[in-house]
Amino acid sequence: MKAFRFYQTLKNDYFSLVYMGEFDDELTSTLMRIQETGTDEGRGMKKRLSYLIAECFQNVIRHSDADPDSIEELTSKMFMMRFIGGIHYLTSVNPIENENIEKLKGILDSLKKVSSEDIRAIYLEALGENSLSEKGGGGLGLIEMARKTKNPVDYYFEPKGDTYANFYMQLKLSSNEAASGNLDLEESKKLYHELLNDHVVMLRKGDFSQETILPLFQLFESNLQIKKEDLVFKKKSLYILIELLQNMNRHGVEINGSKEGLFLVIIKDGKYNMQTGNFIYKKNAEKLKGHLDSLNGLDKIELSKRYKEQLMSADIEEDKGAGLGIIEMFRQSEGEIIYTFDEVNEQLAFFSLSATL
Repeated sequence: MKAFRFYQTLKNDYFSLVYMGEFDDELTSTLMRIQETGTDEGRGMKKRLSYLIAECFQNVIRHSDADPDSIEELTSKMFMMRFIGGIHYLTSVNPIENENIEKLKGILDSLKKVSSEDIRAIYLEALGENSLSEKGGGGLGLIEMARKTKNPVDYYFEPKGDTYANFYMQLKLSSNEAASGNLDLEESKKLYHELLNDHVVMLRKGDFSQETILPLFQLFESNLQIKKEDLVFKKKSLYILIELLQNMNRHGVEINGSKEGLFLVIIKDGKYNMQTGNFIYKKNAEKLKGHLDSLNGLDKIELSKRYKEQLMSADIEEDKGAGLGIIEMFRQSEGEIIYTFDEVNEQLAFFSLSATL
């Protein structure tokens, strides 16, 4: 299942977040809240990260020159955050007209050749002149990002026909002097294409304790494709989303104070597929698998009957709630519920669960 495959790809990440598709200003604050719940950083670092998230996100909006539908090859805007070995990486992808590449490349190359002290002086000078960009301070934003990170901005322009290119930009911010993470832009490009080919629009990897879940609902609701759907669909999709995430919280094994797992949303051919993956003790996997197997293949009437039976049973309250939630997820889903248990070690398995609307 894709949840397990992407988890293996991101296994060294303490935290990961990917958003793909169309962007608007409302998403910025939601992304900041997800980042804040995903990592345990001091106030100063959180402030710098919040600024960089906002500026990187705005950079996608400023420098996107075309609707993806008008580009010859399949493409999509992307914003990604990854925290690896004490280093935060912020990566963005957006389409840009080829005629604007040289100007943007000139700004980025000039920033690689100067010290962090010189970058501050360049920023103050550009702030006074305000003449680096025709797109609302785009040049100033790039300078300030380089100043905040104290690292060169990595970039790449990927050709997309005669008129457009994909503009990749990656920022690197160390959280401490002992940080040892290493993420090459080439690896980010590879991941972008993997996500694109699998039609992933959202992905989060990290801790799924209760307090980290709420911002994901807000990000899901903020997706422009989901906003266009009717009220009944939204209600169903949010219910399934809640049950999937709560299921991770109920069944996830806490390791070093964290209930680690992965959540992703795939939109393909008008179908919405949501997947979760988390660690589970093998001794509990058999009971959970048995419950899921007993529901597979039941029609809506039989599922309603099973729901009422579970509701009236005398099971322990927590188990009853978990059982009811899974039954209701089967009732609400319009596609097959898929689940797998991949062996991790003698004690643990990786439990993946997929629901489609």
